[in-house]
Amino acid sequence: MKTQKRWISLITIFVFAAAAAGLAVAQQTDRQKMDQAQAGADQTIYDILQKEHNEVKDLLKRIGDSKDPRQTSQLMAQLRSALVPHMRAEEKVVYPALMKDENAKSLALQAQKEHKAAQKVLQDMSRMRRNDAKWQAGFNMLNQSLNTHIENEEGPLFDQAKNVWNDQQARQIAQQYMAAKKQAGAQPRGAKGGKGKGM
Repeated sequence: MKTQKRWISLITIFVFAAAAAGLAVAQQTDRQKMDQAQAGADQTIYDILQKEHNEVKDLLKRIGDSKDPRQTSQLMAQLRSALVPHMRAEEKVVYPALMKDENAKSLALQAQKEHKAAQKVLQDMSRMRRNDAKWQAGFNMLNQSLNTHIENEEGPLFDQAKNVWNDQQARQIAQQYMAAKKQAGAQPRGAKGGKGKGM
């Protein structure tokens, strides 16, 4: 009987210890989520776009350096996965917000044209074999056009946007952009709301 009570006591202690440990882990996870959300809320649209642009430039470089067709295909898939939601979210949130300002409107319209050109090249490349000379020409065009687009966006477009939005507005645009990007990433090609601009 005493042995049974000891086992029950030990089990009870163990259960309470496990529950306390689980609660501590859950609280820590909740704190981490809140910290991440706060860090995200502190980012401006410029911070987010610059980070994403750097990821695209890195992928373009890796594709250009790749000699392995399988690796190139995987990197191209990653590039599409990064670009499509990025472009759709910019077109849904960033550019319309800038078009409200007469001085920024032409820059936003030009950025949209650059998106369409890049999407067309990506679409054309998706129908070609990696060892096709046209594929390489398409990639060279895509690489140059995306790098030029990024320079234009981070230069004149960001400069003009900073004249339009204060820091708080730039953080709000960032949150709207991330929500639109999440939605765009969840939509299949040509889904309603994506305007058929997928690759």
